[in-house]
Amino acid sequence: MAEPKPTIERARSLVADCNYHEAQTLLIEALLSNPENPNLNAELGLIYCYGQKEFKAASLLPKTVGAEQHRKLAEVLRDYFHCRKQLAAKFHVPDEKAAELREMVGRYIEEPPVGIGIKLSACMIVKNEETFLERCLKSLQPIVDEIVVVDTGSTDRTVEIARQYNAVIGHFEWCDDFSAARNESLHLASGNWALWIDADEELDPAGYDQIREGLIRPQFAGYYFQIINSMDVHVEASAYVHTAVRLFRIIPGIGFEGRIHEQIINGFKERGYVPATLTKAIIRHYGYLPEVMSEKKKLQRTLTMLEREVADAPEDPFHWFNLSNAYWVGSRSEDAERAGRNCIGLIKNDDAPYGPAAFQILCSALIELGQPVEALEMTKLAEQKGYHTVINQFERAQAFFEMNRFDEAIAAVDQCIAMEWPIGLTGDYAIKTYKAHALRAQILCALGRLDEAEASADCALNKHPDYGMALFAKALIWEKLQNWDVAFELFLRCSSAAGLQICHKHAARVAMRAGKVAEAAVLYQEYWMEHQQDSEAWLGWVKACEAMDDPAGAIFAYEQVGEENVADADLFINWGRALEALAFNEEALKKYERAIELAPQNANAYFNRGDLLYQLFRFAEAANAYEKGLERKSDWAQGWFVLGNCYARLSRLDHARRSYDRALAIVPGHAEAKLNLELLIRAA
Repeated sequence: MAEPKPTIERARSLVADCNYHEAQTLLIEALLSNPENPNLNAELGLIYCYGQKEFKAASLLPKTVGAEQHRKLAEVLRDYFHCRKQLAAKFHVPDEKAAELREMVGRYIEEPPVGIGIKLSACMIVKNEETFLERCLKSLQPIVDEIVVVDTGSTDRTVEIARQYNAVIGHFEWCDDFSAARNESLHLASGNWALWIDADEELDPAGYDQIREGLIRPQFAGYYFQIINSMDVHVEASAYVHTAVRLFRIIPGIGFEGRIHEQIINGFKERGYVPATLTKAIIRHYGYLPEVMSEKKKLQRTLTMLEREVADAPEDPFHWFNLSNAYWVGSRSEDAERAGRNCIGLIKNDDAPYGPAAFQILCSALIELGQPVEALEMTKLAEQKGYHTVINQFERAQAFFEMNRFDEAIAAVDQCIAMEWPIGLTGDYAIKTYKAHALRAQILCALGRLDEAEASADCALNKHPDYGMALFAKALIWEKLQNWDVAFELFLRCSSAAGLQICHKHAARVAMRAGKVAEAAVLYQEYWMEHQQDSEAWLGWVKACEAMDDPAGAIFAYEQVGEENVADADLFINWGRALEALAFNEEALKKYERAIELAPQNANAYFNRGDLLYQLFRFAEAANAYEKGLERKSDWAQGWFVLGNCYARLSRLDHARRSYDRALAIVPGHAEAKLNLELLIRAA
C-alpha cells in the first residue's frame, strides 16, 4: 500500500499549529485502512505524546519500527519515562506500570537521555526588591529545586534576603537589556527547567501539582502560565490577565530575546519545539498596582518480598493468595484480581484454608473494577468448590447490589447476617460484625425503606462509629430526605475512608443542592481526577464552575476531558462562553463552530457565534451567523434586533429596517429595536 505522505504532511502541519485533535483524527482515519503502517503509527504516537497520553503512545511504539519518526517517538517516550521515574523517586511513590513501559521503550533505544530531568531552577533578575522578594521566594520554595537571583545593582536588602533562601547569587551590570540579564540567570542555573519569575510576582500554590506534571514532559519545550496582574489590591476582580511562557527547558543556544517585554518562546519555535499550557499554573503580579507604579514503605517491602516469592515458586497458590491480598490492601485492584485468578486457578483441592478469602478478595477486586456480573459468577464457583461461607455470601449480596438487583441483594445480605462464622475461616471478620449491616442499610435505602435503612446503619456504627460505608448509607438516607446540609457533612465525613472516594461525588452533588457551589466544584474535580471515566462527575464539575461564574475553572475542566470526548453541542457552547469570558476569542469561535457541526439545527450555537463576531467588529460574519440562527428560531425578537444592528453597521439599511420590524412584530415593546428603527427613519 502506498505511503500516505500527504496525510502525514498534513498531520505535521496541524501539530506545528498545536492542533493536535485534528491531527489525531486525521491519522486515526488513515489507520483504519492501513493499521500496520509504521509511519502513521509513529506520527500518531507523537501526537499522543503531545496530548499527554504517553501510555497510549508507548503501546504504538512496537508498530513503528522502520518509520521515519520511530527514533523520535522512542526518544520522547524514553525522556518522559525517565523524568517520570525521577518524579516518582522524589516523592517515594510506586509507578510500576510506567517502569514496565520504560523497560519496553529501552528495547528500542539504547542511548540514555542527555540533559533531561525534572530539576527546576527559578530564575529571576532583581534590583532593590526587598519589599516583594521574600513573598516571591516563599511561593517558590515548595516547588523549585534551586533559586537563581541575578542582581543588577541593588542598594537595599535584596541580596541579603536572597541569601536567606539559599539562592544562587549572580551579579550583572545593567545594560538596559532585560534579555541579557535574564540570560545570565539561565547561565547560572543548574536545572533542567527554568521558571521565569519576577520579584513582584508570586506563584499560586494551586498550580504546583500541574507544574510537576509538566516537568515530566520534556516533549514540550515550555508552558504557558496565566499571569494575573492585580490592579487593585483590595478588589480581586480588578486585574489584567495574560499568558506567557514562564516554565521552559534550559536548552543550550536558546535564550531570551528583546530588550524589554522579553520572550523565550521564539527560540523554541525556530527549532521546532512546541509549547503547551498549564491552565492551573498562575503567577500573580503586583507590579501594576498604582502605589507600586508610583514608587507508603512497609507495604512496598511486603510486596517486593511476595513478588520475589511468586517468581521463585509460580505454581504455589498460597504465594499468589498472599500477593493478591497485599495488592488489595494497597488499593491495586487490577493486580489483586490478576493474582487472585492465578491463586484459584492453582488450588488443587477444596480444603485450602485460604480458599474462601481468596475468592472473596477476587470478588471484591472485580466489583471494584466494575465487573459485578463476573464477581457473581465467582461466588458460584466458590460454592461449587466448597468455599462458600459468610464472606462469599457478602460478596454475592454486593454483586447483586451493584447490578441494581435490590430484592435479590436484600435476601442475600440477610442470609449473610444469619450465617455463622465457622472456626478457622480466614477472612475479614468485620463482614460479620458490622460491614454486612452497613451494606444492608445501603440496599434498604435503594429500596426506599429509609427507617429500616437507618436502623441497619446505626447497628453498624454501634460497632464502628467511624465506618465509612455506614456513614455513607446514612448520608444517602438524609439526601433522600432532602436534608442537604446533614447529607453533605456525612458525605464529607466518610469521603476519606478507604474505597469511598465516590463520596466526593455525592458530597459535590448535595453541595450543589445546598448552594455550596464552590465546594461542589472542588469535590467534583478531585473525584474526576481519580475517576476520569465518570462523565457524570466531570459534567458536575463543569456545571459547578459555570454556576459560580468561573470561566477559567470551566475551561480547565473542559480541557481535561478533551474535545474528542465531548459530543454535546450545548457543552461546546458553554465552553465557548467560558473562553470568550477570558478573551480567548478565536478558540471560543472554534467551539461554537464545533457545536454547529454537532447540532446544525441548534440556533443557540449560531447566536453565540454571531454575538462574538459582532463584538469583534466582524459584522458580515455576525450577520451570516444570525441569519442562520433565525432560520432555525425565527420567533426570537432579540435575534432580529442584533441582526438589524449588523446590517446597520454594514450600511444595509433596508435590511436593518426589516430586521427591526421583525423584532417589533414579535415583541412590540422592544425598546431598543424601536429606538434604532426611529433613528434609521430620521437619518433617511
